[in-house]
Amino acid sequence: MNAIIGDNGIITKAQEAKKLSEKASDEEAIKLMVIENVMNDDETMKVGQELFDRTVENGDKWNIIVEKETGEVYGTGYYYIPKGTKLQNGQEATTNWLVDKDGKMKELKDDTFTKLDYASTVGVTDGLVFNMDPSNLDSNQEKWGDNITLRYFDKEMYSDFEKRKKAYEEQKTYESIEKNDKGYDRIESSNTNEYIDNKNKIFSFNGNNYVEIYNKNGFDFSKGLTFEFYGQIQDNVGALSEDVLIPLFCFWDGKLNPQSGIDSLGFLRMAVSKDNNKIFQNLTGPNGLESFGEFPASDEWQFNQLFPTEVDLSDDIYITVKFEKENNSETGARQVLYVNGAEYCRGWLSNSFYNYFVNDIKNVHFLDLGRCQISLWGGWQYLKGSCYSLRLYNKSLKNDEVQLNYERTKAFRDSIKN
Repeated sequence: MNAIIGDNGIITKAQEAKKLSEKASDEEAIKLMVIENVMNDDETMKVGQELFDRTVENGDKWNIIVEKETGEVYGTGYYYIPKGTKLQNGQEATTNWLVDKDGKMKELKDDTFTKLDYASTVGVTDGLVFNMDPSNLDSNQEKWGDNITLRYFDKEMYSDFEKRKKAYEEQKTYESIEKNDKGYDRIESSNTNEYIDNKNKIFSFNGNNYVEIYNKNGFDFSKGLTFEFYGQIQDNVGALSEDVLIPLFCFWDGKLNPQSGIDSLGFLRMAVSKDNNKIFQNLTGPNGLESFGEFPASDEWQFNQLFPTEVDLSDDIYITVKFEKENNSETGARQVLYVNGAEYCRGWLSNSFYNYFVNDIKNVHFLDLGRCQISLWGGWQYLKGSCYSLRLYNKSLKNDEVQLNYERTKAFRDSIKN
């Protein structure tokens, strides 16, 4: 009997032979796919899941495989083919595989690896344009991505207002920067350790640094826009004017003169009023419109909108602001503020004002986080505070989606703190 069913028995050897045959069949089918260059138009394999390194630039798509025993991480350049995947020859993969673009293969046995992706801490992934959260904050990364740059200015060199203003006036004489690195505050940081706390997964805005994202295709917010910030907001430091707004982010057209000023249209800027802790936003600065929105900051500058309800900045805060397109011809969109996942207040935006923004923002290529132009003459201000999560969507999230993001992100944050 042992000769039949034992470890070296006939049945056991037959089963092993069957597995080897199935494995070989998998390998042949997958290698054939690579040899025949079975690719989509974008040169990705038709079968399997493309992996991407866990970086800030890949915040809306990263997914990796981690081997449990060795800790080896597989990301960009690899495809993951899970067991059961239908292969090119019609059969199903009998085990899990890693395949690189040259066709080299590695078998992954069940329970020997972990698959992680960006959805670990994000409730809503559809429409995600940018995602910086605990899952992809890592100071060991030399680069965050080809189109994401951490910039700063030298606080000792520009230690007071007059020095910064003089440098700014010089900066205004430059031509449009495109992707060049001109200007007193455009030094590229090569040491993310200065700004990231790996243990607690915190990014620090120190009043002289900001994150800049370059998008050569511009931005499309025809389906709405949602912005989320989770962290602690402190005072504004390094401001080039006497304005009392704490910047969160802005879109920027790259013009240095006027530097995102009133004549430099097509940008959204968002900040917190230092005097009364109210959320400020300005979609753009067009002249000649009959109406703008429900919450004008002043009679003179009605395109500056100030939500009427104060927010509590004494502790961690999760701020969500969304712009939701409506069919009403007069009120073209809604502007809604959420605090800690719950709706705080809402108001209308005129159809002409919102459409002006949607059309013009398509030609804007820079998104600056932690830096914002505030004053009429174009001075920059910089955020000081701790950021746990920051996201941008090209759609308007629903109430339950806002709540889901808050609950999942806060739960992940609480697990780190505890």
